Order: sequence, then structure tokens, then C-alpha cells
Amino acid sequence: MISSSIFHKLISAEEAASKGLVTKSLCLSLALGVSVFALTISSTTYSSSAQNFGNFSASSDQNAEMELEAAEITYDFDRDIIVATGSVEVLYDGYTVEATQIEFDRATQRLVARGNVIMTEPDGNIVRSNELTLSENFAEGFAQALQIDTPNRTQLRGERVTRTSDKVTTLENGVYTVYTQNEGAPYKPPLWRIRAGKIIHDKQERRIYYEDASFEFFGVPIAYLPYMSMPDPSVKRKSGFLAPNFVNSTRLGTGATIPYYWALSPSSELTATATGLSRQGLLADVSYRQRFEKGTASLSIAGIRQLDADAFSGSSGAKDWRVGARTTGAFNLVGNWDFGWDVTYKSDRAF
Repeated sequence: MISSSIFHKLISAEEAASKGLVTKSLCLSLALGVSVFALTISSTTYSSSAQNFGNFSASSDQNAEMELEAAEITYDFDRDIIVATGSVEVLYDGYTVEATQIEFDRATQRLVARGNVIMTEPDGNIVRSNELTLSENFAEGFAQALQIDTPNRTQLRGERVTRTSDKVTTLENGVYTVYTQNEGAPYKPPLWRIRAGKIIHDKQERRIYYEDASFEFFGVPIAYLPYMSMPDPSVKRKSGFLAPNFVNSTRLGTGATIPYYWALSPSSELTATATGLSRQGLLADVSYRQRFEKGTASLSIAGIRQLDADAFSGSSGAKDWRVGARTTGAFNLVGNWDFGWDVTYKSDRAF
């Protein structure tokens, strides 16, 4: 409900209200339960530097209040709509929304932010859009040409975005990539990105799903997949494929490195990597890592049977079979006393 101070000011302005518009400069709390009024006021405008929307939302924190800062707030009593304009900022339950204009329709319980919209979520995600429609508790929403930058330096963009509940975001004609600041060439495509007809980010499962996806390298599609999924950037340890790398070398040819990661236990993990090379064949690499109470140890083994050993003529690498192994360890014995090793074996110096 509107605070008693505003109530008395509106009653005293009854004569001006008959003209259809009341304007006052107020720095008071504005709550949303205005149904207590039986005034026939068509619209009311307030200039404000700090307004409080009070408890109107169903959120994880039932006592959370929405605070609004704007140059001007217009309240249309007939349509039951509040419009804030001019450097608008909304703070609510860990969320921050900045926009040129924000409109709240009490009948539909919808917030519509327009013009350079930036929403910062409690988990650090930054959502950017020209227009963003949200439910009263920000859990559901819709946006056109939306962009999400995560704290893990990844970026999600979509031409059309729908948000259902606080957990699932669906992007149509979406792009997923690593976020980089490229001031010298802002339109240059990133090293890699995934395009998909539909990208679904499930925060509860902490997983990203892709439908009709294509994997691009420097803007050029190199692989097409009808369906794929991967852990989202918030997941630190989960078994599955890791991001691929690419190779382009005169002696090796062109190829792609595809690693698979196993989280064997809370203290051990293994990564198996296969690298297909157009000139030399398949390079296999397996790395095992173990953490102990007093230290860590690792073992890596790699090998290849070269298809074109002559590419390394004049060097120690001109042989059919080439292998390598490395083991490391670091342990704290007691106090400042440490013990460890780092041993490497290679079939040739060039491996």
C-alpha cells in the first residue's frame, strides 16, 4: 500500500486530481498495494531519487524488498501501471537491474525493462539486452537479443530468450563461447564457439544442452551435431569431454585434440586425449593425478606411430614409433622439509 504520507498528499490534491494529473516532488517510500484508494485519479507523476516498492514479490526471501532509483516515476491509476524513467536502477533479493525505463504492470505482475538493460544476478552472471521482461520475482522472463556473461569468462547469446523458473534459460539461435575483450578487432570471431538452434541452460543440473549444434573454429564450422550437452562453467570436476584444441603444423599436418576427463574420486582424476593429425596419424596421451594428505603425484604417458617419419628428417624425431612419459611428485614431510620428483623420458629430443 502507498505510505500514509503519500496518502495524505493525494487527498489534499483532490482538486488537482479532477484535472487528471497530479505532480509532486517526493522522496518517500512507494509501495504497490494501491487498491486501498478509491480516488478517481487518471495518472500521478512523482520525481524521485530513491523509491521503495515494498514487499510485493514471491521470492526465495519472502521479506525481500524492491528498491528503485529513477529520475521520475509515473503512476497510472486507471491502468494500474508504474513507469520509472531516467537512469533507472532496481535492487531486489540480490539482483540489480539497470535500464533507461522500467514499467511495472500490477495486473500481469510483469516488469519490462527497456534501453541498455543490464541485469546482474546473485551468482555473478551479467545479462544484457535492449528489452527484458521479467516476472515479479525475476524468476521467469523473456528477452530479445540477450547476452549473458558469466564470472567464468563464458558468454551465452541468443536472438530470442525465454526464462522459466529461476533455473532454466532457453536461447533460440544461440551462441556459446569464451568471453574475451578484443578491443583491437571487436568483430573478429573468437578462437572457438558453438552455434545451436536451441541452447538450454539448466542451473539446477548445472548443464548446458545444445540442439542442432555446430562447432566453429575462427568462425568456420568444422563439425555438426544434432544434440550434445556439457557441464556449465560453474562445474569444476565432472566426467565428460573437455573443450577441444586444434593443431596446424607443417610436420604434423592439421588436426584436433579431443580430451576426455574422468573424475575418478574426490582425490584422483584421469584425462585421456586423442589427437588426430592429417600427416602423422593418431597421438594418444593419458594423464593420471592423485592427491594425498601430504602431497600430490602424477603420471603421463604419450605415444604415436608416425605415418610420415620423413617429415622429421634431419632430427631425432625421424622414426616410426615415438613415445614419452613423465612423473611428478611433491610431498611435505614435516615443517619446512619437502620431498618430490620430476622425471621425464622421451624416445627422442624432438618429441
